[in-house]
Amino acid sequence: MKRTLLCALLALSLLLTVGCGSQNASSSAPAASSGAVSSGTADAIPEYKTPNYSIGLLDNGFYEGVTALDHVTLPALEGLVIPKDVQTVEETAVQAEIAVLMESYAYTEEIRDRAVKDGDRVNIDYVGRVNGVAFDGGNTQGAGTVVTAGSTEYVDDFLTQIIGAKPGDTVMVEVTFPTPYTNPDLAGKDAVFETVINYIEGDTITPELTDAFVKENLQERYGYTGAANMQEEIRQMLRKDQVTAYVLEDLYAKCSFKDVPEKLVDDQCEFMRVELGNIAHYNNAPLGMILSYYGWTTLDEAYAANRPEFLMYIEQYLMCQAVAEKLNMVVDDTAIENYFATVVGGSNPATYISYYGKGYVAQDVLVDMVTTYLLDNAAYQ
Repeated sequence: MKRTLLCALLALSLLLTVGCGSQNASSSAPAASSGAVSSGTADAIPEYKTPNYSIGLLDNGFYEGVTALDHVTLPALEGLVIPKDVQTVEETAVQAEIAVLMESYAYTEEIRDRAVKDGDRVNIDYVGRVNGVAFDGGNTQGAGTVVTAGSTEYVDDFLTQIIGAKPGDTVMVEVTFPTPYTNPDLAGKDAVFETVINYIEGDTITPELTDAFVKENLQERYGYTGAANMQEEIRQMLRKDQVTAYVLEDLYAKCSFKDVPEKLVDDQCEFMRVELGNIAHYNNAPLGMILSYYGWTTLDEAYAANRPEFLMYIEQYLMCQAVAEKLNMVVDDTAIENYFATVVGGSNPATYISYYGKGYVAQDVLVDMVTTYLLDNAAYQ
């Protein structure tokens, strides 16, 4: 079961952060932009607010003030039939999962034995100065940044001037800032960027899957002992994911719901409002711009558009709470610790609780307990 609303909002946040290309005062890139883009709205930029992931939840993962069995009619919990095809994992799925994992260990070849050519991706550091004085936002602080030689990413012909230099060289890049410019204090001024060529980016290299690689990089974190063991463990993980998703969806389809408390929907609307405000804050944009990106003009429109998803999300967790009530399941500190020791791989639950709140963490533990019961008592074809 996925927390789909949160995932969607986080994805939107990342998309907007990359897509808007907003430049703030801390940006170190001498960007080519000649002026800030107006949002066309007078809305204030929202202040950041800490999201309450545990909104409406008790520390045991139950909805506060709600008896789920008053709103959910459950079918028989034993003997849910799991078809054979649901238990079968396609080899392509296993290899796709392995590919994603191996790509996370991919690295870029660093070329240091030739000169920079037009179109090369180049890692550089620079310090910008006007009349010999360094200015704010014109320094990579030695962190390195990757640019495309010959492109117009930076002001004037900055990135044309690094063509022909070799890694290790220092190039005194001379530019004139345009008028107007995002930073009015720099508009029309001449500047010199002391630029160090660190290296030229080559091909992206994905390591070969071998027993040695697994033992060196994956054994401590995942417990894999070799390449064959890794593939089998991933196969079993995918099988469990498929079976779990099926049994929860099957149970949900067989449940009936009535009079779902409106407060639970209101809580999701409030969580969405805070998240949208934070997306606007991070993008230095008014809330209206973020709403319009999604095709909404008001928060009420956003709530109405997402209400069906909110309701399904709530019904799914009400279903799990109802099962827990019927079976007298208890999510206490011991249950949380066991969950993190066996499911999350030994992570410290206190870290998650401090960020998400105990109710949110306990609700995930509750879902795992319910799922385990259903799988242990299912009929496997």
